[in-house]
Amino acid sequence: MTPEPHYASYNLAELLEVQENIDKERFPNRAAKVDDEIQKRLAAGEKPDYEASSHQHDEERDSVEFLLDFQGEEQQPLRKFFLASIAIIHIIIGGLIYDRLNLPEYQSLPQYLINVEKTQCLKMGSRDHRYYDFVVLSWGYKFYAIDVNQNLCTKLYRNIEKETDLKIWHQDGVIFHMMAGDKVLLSQQYLRNNYRSNQVEHLLSWYMIPLLFWVLMFKSVVNAIRPGTFIAE
Repeated sequence: MTPEPHYASYNLAELLEVQENIDKERFPNRAAKVDDEIQKRLAAGEKPDYEASSHQHDEERDSVEFLLDFQGEEQQPLRKFFLASIAIIHIIIGGLIYDRLNLPEYQSLPQYLINVEKTQCLKMGSRDHRYYDFVVLSWGYKFYAIDVNQNLCTKLYRNIEKETDLKIWHQDGVIFHMMAGDKVLLSQQYLRNNYRSNQVEHLLSWYMIPLLFWVLMFKSVVNAIRPGTFIAE
């Protein structure tokens, strides 16, 4: 059931505006209550304050700027399109987030034997959140171990010499496991946690998109599910 406005809390200028714009065929009971309330205010000697009313309604219009109404048969195709679009957008964003956070087991990736041309220990992040990427350059190719501890990054940089043979398992240049001979230099367990934390930080903007959408469009979505729940007066 659509909640009815509390007309007793309106000032006279607001009541007169509602009286002028209300659909008396759709809301005959509300129209009658507005008329009765206006007569009471006039009999009590109240005068309309249009300046205050205009300011208040400007704020109200701002607050319902994104309120969509899907009542009426002619609105049903738009209502269905709106709901379908919301579902598709959320599925796409959810799929992208899942894909970035769902890390493969390194055994499922091909193993590469590379010969080291050069290594780097790159300082990354902000002043409040500093991390290091260990980089291996191999004759035209570049591979990254993301978010490595500073001491470990420095140790790898110093100990891995030029033309050292390394076995790596990577995806799009991101290292998930690295060995020198039979010695594990970077394990997937270590890199997985670091990589996921790094991805969560970079995906914050993706989380903010649906959050901002729901802040702005919550009432419109409810109206699409149950038309007429929220009405802009």
